[in-house]
Amino acid sequence: AGVDRVTTPALRVLDTLFSAGCLGAVAPAPPAPPAPLALELAAKLRAELKGSRDVAKLCLGVQALCHLAGLASSAAPGASRDEATCASTCATMGVLALLVNRYPRVRRVAAEQLYVTLLGCEGEDAETEEALELLSATRWDADLAAVKPARNSLYPMLGLETPKQALVAAKAKAASLEAKDENDSYAALVGSAGY
Repeated sequence: AGVDRVTTPALRVLDTLFSAGCLGAVAPAPPAPPAPLALELAAKLRAELKGSRDVAKLCLGVQALCHLAGLASSAAPGASRDEATCASTCATMGVLALLVNRYPRVRRVAAEQLYVTLLGCEGEDAETEEALELLSATRWDADLAAVKPARNSLYPMLGLETPKQALVAAKAKAASLEAKDENDSYAALVGSAGY
């Protein structure tokens, strides 16, 4: 944990194993729910990626999280979906957190991978279609101020509860914009003086 020369290749191998379908024990065939390892793996991935400055590691982590986020759609409707939903929710929250990462490349990769994951979900509803539209319409490598509101609107579309930190940050930003008076700036003063 925390040693990039070990975790980056491990994430690459994890992505390869998921892509090849070799992790049948973690994500078994649809009648069976995913193993409890899936939830633990999603939580460990989120902890490993939190605060990282390695772009390659973050992009590989997004891919692994998206593999885990797709587990809820693979569980059968009658089967115990609790484990699938918990692992999927944890992984999806991790991907949504990376949508507002400081690096534009990571944000773009996270949006692309989440889009592909949502496309693979069975039984798409209107909210999923809305989320897909938002993911494709938003320019995720733009400034963070433009990206955060789009990310915050994805939470209800995906049936997730918006984290308190995101709500507090959005309310604080809105309050600061409302409180700002047009005559408070120096440029407004100079403009009104005719210079």
